[in-house]
Amino acid sequence: MVASLDDAALAEGVHGRWTVAAKLAHLAYWDRFALALLERWAAGEGYATDTLPDFHDDALNDAQLAEHLALPPRQAARLAVEAAGAIDAHLHSLPTETAVRLLTDPDAPRLLRRHHHRSEHLVEIDVALGLRGC
Repeated sequence: MVASLDDAALAEGVHGRWTVAAKLAHLAYWDRFALALLERWAAGEGYATDTLPDFHDDALNDAQLAEHLALPPRQAARLAVEAAGAIDAHLHSLPTETAVRLLTDPDAPRLLRRHHHRSEHLVEIDVALGLRGC
């Protein structure tokens, strides 16, 4: 989907100050963040992202919006595709015992379910571009 977006589509507003490109940069950040958490988890360093207060993610999103908007739209799109590919490849390459350990870790849902977050924002982008009915 990202490859089919032209410059006008990348500049399209989604909601508030968020553009399509900013949403893609947002997805790139969170995929890179999840990959970093996954690597720390696999090294035994752990994490507890699901115990953070609900406002934590929104505060991070608000803090990063200016940087997301400052990125050239094509770069934001490229970063989103690269980050998604990196974490997906990493998850697919996990040894079986690590995958089982991850699947049974009660703190790990965010790492395993990147597709939920991506889908949420890809639907927003589709709606903003008139590709999907509300």
